[in-house]
Amino acid sequence: MGDLAWRVYRDTGHHKAGLDEILTEDNMRAAFYIHSPLAHPRKIARERILIAAGAGDRIVPPEHPSALWEHWDRPRIHWLRGSHTAPVASSSLKRAVTLHLKKLDIL
Repeated sequence: MGDLAWRVYRDTGHHKAGLDEILTEDNMRAAFYIHSPLAHPRKIARERILIAAGAGDRIVPPEHPSALWEHWDRPRIHWLRGSHTAPVASSSLKRAVTLHLKKLDIL
């Protein structure tokens, strides 16, 4: 969340004018850290996790799901070719989720 807030703020006229010494990248990351999944250990077994990530996502850039993947001990990750809204109609994600749930004996 801090990275997202920073990316939005850094492009504003307020930031570009250098009017605020408090709203820095480091301060925004620190302020939003509690909301980050990287601030918390995973709560379920690694084998039960499937991370869906968009390789072309401009809202959640690829380095974020990659960091989460590392933080959660490299669970299964499925990369979509699209962006943040791509999973809505993604047949590859539907297949990945179905396979994941079958491996867990849920389906």
